Order: sequence, then structure tokens, then C-alpha cells
Amino acid sequence: MRSASRWLFMGAVSLAAAGLALAQSKGAPAPSTPTAPTTSTPTTTTPTTTVPGFPRGNTTTTPTTPTTTPRPVFVSGRVILHDGGDLPDRATIERLCSTNSVRAEGYTDSKGYFAFQIGANTSTMPDASTPFSFDPTTGNATSSSNSNTGPSNSDNPYADCELRARLPGFRSTTILLAGRKSMDNPDVGSIVLYPIGAIEGRAVSMTNASAPKNAKKALENGLNAIKKNKKDDAEKEFRAAVAIYPKYAEAWTELGKLLIGRRQFVPAREALEQAVAADPRYVFPHEQLYILAFEEAKWQELADTTERLLRLNPYDFIGAFYFNGVANYQLNHLDEAEKSLKEALGMDFRNANPKTHYVLGLVLLKQNNVTEAKEHLGTFMKLAPEDAMIAKVKNILFQLDQAPLAQAAPPAAEQR
Repeated sequence: MRSASRWLFMGAVSLAAAGLALAQSKGAPAPSTPTAPTTSTPTTTTPTTTVPGFPRGNTTTTPTTPTTTPRPVFVSGRVILHDGGDLPDRATIERLCSTNSVRAEGYTDSKGYFAFQIGANTSTMPDASTPFSFDPTTGNATSSSNSNTGPSNSDNPYADCELRARLPGFRSTTILLAGRKSMDNPDVGSIVLYPIGAIEGRAVSMTNASAPKNAKKALENGLNAIKKNKKDDAEKEFRAAVAIYPKYAEAWTELGKLLIGRRQFVPAREALEQAVAADPRYVFPHEQLYILAFEEAKWQELADTTERLLRLNPYDFIGAFYFNGVANYQLNHLDEAEKSLKEALGMDFRNANPKTHYVLGLVLLKQNNVTEAKEHLGTFMKLAPEDAMIAKVKNILFQLDQAPLAQAAPPAAEQR
């Protein structure tokens, strides 16, 4: 009966490989081709339901007509450095909720001040550092655009959320939104950034200092246009900025980022390569280049770009570890994939990306490490019970569980 158990086991491995394998006709991740990051505003959904026992698990939403309309919640405040120094660059303000969502809500100004209505900015570009911006099992790139990602509370739908600042090279304190009401004073106070030590990469391009005033103004105009979802105007301003100052790495990066969102991949790559040439240690064009590699299912390029980014900054780009693992799985570099995915899990203290367990389970199956593979696949099922891959994972685990029974069963002749 060893042949029967081997058949069952190999069937499970085949199913596992199919879960993330390329679609042979297009070279894209199964089962469909990646699409550009999109934002949408659902008009009628019930509040999301958190998986019991998991603070950032998957969620289930059921279309319905809401009985109450959540009141808008406004917040304002400032991001400051722990030593009182000037902020080196604009920081991104992110909202983290218990429904497995991390969303970029807005940006600070040059002095660190911010003010916005939570959930109102549907034009904020998805952040590649958050791995759940992408769904490798469906091939879609997504962002959390649902403004009602908190519990059912018409006076504060964000009671289970918190705010933090994101600026590479720094760790952020958080501000809890629990207890806040729509009519409260919007000032939430200060978010403090602490340096994480010397890193090779830079969050601020050295080319910024040499940019002429009119180039800086064009970049600022472009960023403001992005906030207003005026992408044609933004592209015009970014192109004006680099025409005035061809070595403007930040403007090239913003242009490339915008073009990726428009699925104009050839000019996007050209813009990002211009940014890297102007300032090789500026981290953000490398981040956008790995998004582009994933969008085009170029696995070797995805492995190379994520490795390059992680050499520049291994602390702030958890998504780079995850996608490096995805790339190496596709390339059948299993040891490298396992290492990167375990690094991602070690950094993901909120369990924000359950699919890391799923991909790691596939890697371990290919390595014949069945026991550990089952643990990670089981964890994935617990953390993301509504995920599209759950049926496939259940089938894999069922076959793995049957293999020992088939091996232990007596031959057919003895049964008679």
C-alpha cells in the first residue's frame, strides 16, 4: 500500500502547486492575471465581522441596506521625531483596524501636520509595504477602500482602529480611535517616530535638495492632484517636474507609481529606472519596481527587486519578504522561499497577512515537510476561513490525512 499513500501524497502536492502556479498561457499567477490596484466605495454593506480569537483576521460582509449612516469622523494632529527634530520627509498616515485592514489615509505636510476625514480619501495609492494590498491566490491587487471597516457603531465606526505614521527608517507610536465620537475635538495629538538604526537605504532622495523651486512646486501640485483623484492633472505635473529637473528621483517615482495604477507598464518602468539611476539608495522606486514585476508576473525580476530593496532596508518592507517568498516559490528556489516567508511571519506580529502561512505551506509540501506544512495550512484556514483558496486547502489537508491511513491498511487479500 505504499504506492497508494504515495499517490495520495503526490496528489496533495499537485493541488498545492496548482494553488499558486503560473497560468501556462499567460505566465500569470493562478487562477487569473494580476490587475491594477483599484479602489471602490461599497454603497450597502454590513459592518465587517472579525474572526473570533483573531484580532486581524479575515472578514465576511453580506450585502444589505444599512439601518444607520455612520457619522463622519475627522482627525488632525502632528507627526514628530522623538528628539524634537524636523521631519525628514512627508509621512504617510495609516489606519489599522481589527478587520485585517491597513489603509493609507493621507499624508503629512512638510512640517508633520495632518488633517482628514477618516475613510474619505479613496484616491490614496495602495502601499506596497503592506502585503495584503495584493491577493496572490486570485491574482488581484487590491486596497482597503471600504470606509466602514470598524464595528457597528454609527457614532464611531472606527472604534477598533488606530492610527500610525509610516516613514522608512522609523518606528511609529499609535493612537487609538476607541472612544472617539464624530463631534469630538478632531485633534488626536502627536504620533512620535523613533529611528530604528543605521540602514543603507534612504526615505528621502538626495536629489531633492538640488531641485529648483518650480520643479518642487510641480511635484507638490501633482501630489495634491492625486489626493483629489485628478490623475490626468497629476501626471502632467509630475512630467513637468522631471522636465525641469531630470534627476528628480522623487518626481520620477511618483510618475512611475501613477503609471502602474494605469497599467502603463512600459513607461512606468522607464520612469522608475530613471529614479533609481538618479538616486540608487532612494528606497521607494525599488518598492514600485517590485510591484511592477508582480503585476507582470516576472518572477525572477520580482525576486531580484525585492532582494535589492531588502538590502537597502530590511526593517520597513515586510511585503518585500512576502513577495520574495512568492517569487522564489514560482522559481522553485524552495530554501530561499522558506527563509523569506518565515522572515515575513516573524515581522507580522498582527497576523495581518494570513496568506503567508498558505504560501509557506505550499513550499514545505514541496520540501516533503508534511507535518510543518499541515500546521501552516491549518493556521491559514483559521485566520482566513472565507478566503477563496479554503476549499483547495481543505482538499490538500484531507488527502494528507488519508495518506497514513492508506499506508497502514492491510492488503486487499488479507482483508478478505
